[in-house]
Amino acid sequence: MSILNNAIDSIVLGLEDYGSSDKRHLISCTRNIFAGILLLFKHKLSILSPENSDEVLIKQHVLPKKDTTGKIVWEGKGKKTVDVRQINERFESLGVKTHWDRVKKINDFRNDIEHYHSNLSKDAIRDLLSNSFIVIRDFITEELALDPRNLLGEDPWNILVSVSEVYQKEKDVCNAEIDKIDWSSESLGEALKDITYENCGSGLITIKKFEKDREYTVLVCKSCQSEYEYEAIVEEAITKYFSFERYLSFTDGNTIPVINCPECGNETYVYSEEQCLFCGSSFEHICSSCHQEIIPEELDGSGFCGWCSHMMSKDD
Repeated sequence: MSILNNAIDSIVLGLEDYGSSDKRHLISCTRNIFAGILLLFKHKLSILSPENSDEVLIKQHVLPKKDTTGKIVWEGKGKKTVDVRQINERFESLGVKTHWDRVKKINDFRNDIEHYHSNLSKDAIRDLLSNSFIVIRDFITEELALDPRNLLGEDPWNILVSVSEVYQKEKDVCNAEIDKIDWSSESLGEALKDITYENCGSGLITIKKFEKDREYTVLVCKSCQSEYEYEAIVEEAITKYFSFERYLSFTDGNTIPVINCPECGNETYVYSEEQCLFCGSSFEHICSSCHQEIIPEELDGSGFCGWCSHMMSKDD
């Protein structure tokens, strides 16, 4: 059976599991949907792999060899296939597009429900299916040049579309409430829209109590009615929101987006915004001695970069 057939079977099985009230089937739904998406991605890499390369682009281990003419070619070895990180890297290198922000949410959700959520809800699954719908539809249409309705079948496709549309309408209402507050941060409002609550896994988060000062705002989950004060969730929201950028800072050398605040110690100091979203503290980003920018790793509130701090300590 081809990778593409396996992908479609996984997605369809996931949608069948969605129709069950058994929590075990809801968990199975998330596993199958995400597995199906990854298989769609691997199918694309398989298509792009050169002939007689043993599907080199989907293999974790790739080795050079000489062909019959003495030319160096690359060949896949072993049975292990690429993981999410490797797929991302190969897509970027090959110019293959997908909604990586949504793929990340689906993957995070899949991990969370198996370790944290104690009361998984249908709303949580609708969140996953809403993101999955966009990833699946656009990837099949734009990268595989196929019709997703025909590929999945009429009934599975209608389930995916209807669940996504209903959830998105509710999500839009929640987001509109969050947008009413001046968070004094470009990223904070978006981070709160992205968060899911650990009690039920739902992403239908709205505002219960409006306050002029953001730290006194109370948020509520529309699915399980759990309430959270701003200070109790801001670090989790910011950490999740910037997780991909943080990953790129380690893999590609990009600037670290969030650091521990020199004042309160929470990992809520957004470097690009020059403020801590937990305590509101702000620090000088230009070294008082050499007048160069203080990189995130060296920002400690002293006003000096790491080199100047080191040289001053030697003078002492």
